[in-house]
Amino acid sequence: MKNDPCIQGLKEKLERDGLSVEPLLRAVCRCMAEELLERGSVCLRGLGCFEVAEYPPVPAGGQLLPPARRLRFHTRPVNDDKLSIFVSCRAGVSPAQARNFMKVLGGCLEKAVRSSRELRIRGIGAFCEQEGRYIFVPDDSFEELLNAATLHLTAIDIEGR
Repeated sequence: MKNDPCIQGLKEKLERDGLSVEPLLRAVCRCMAEELLERGSVCLRGLGCFEVAEYPPVPAGGQLLPPARRLRFHTRPVNDDKLSIFVSCRAGVSPAQARNFMKVLGGCLEKAVRSSRELRIRGIGAFCEQEGRYIFVPDDSFEELLNAATLHLTAIDIEGR
């Protein structure tokens, strides 16, 4: 990720203002993960919203599969600055610096998505091309965290064999 054009652009725009990019990026990823686990959604300007979707138990192949939680992404305009406030607290920078960082980051993310470049958000997932479509693929380890309370559940045989 260090040689990514987005990261290089962030460094060029922000390090001259005295901001170190890597700690701020780590803070963004941590804040996103915490918000998703605690509140079930988080939005990024220039990109859209990540939401935790609840799936009830479903019958499949004569079995009832346990409930699951999955991370989904929806492209939509985002107007709130809530994430920048969390980043400000987490990274120890001023609210204005955090807002500026999130604004520049949002622009970089938007460019990456528009050009269908692979874009990985550490610990959350990646935007990438699969089977000719540009999609969001959640990180397996994050989905395990989402489903920690139900991982012990197994499918139930409903055909009575």
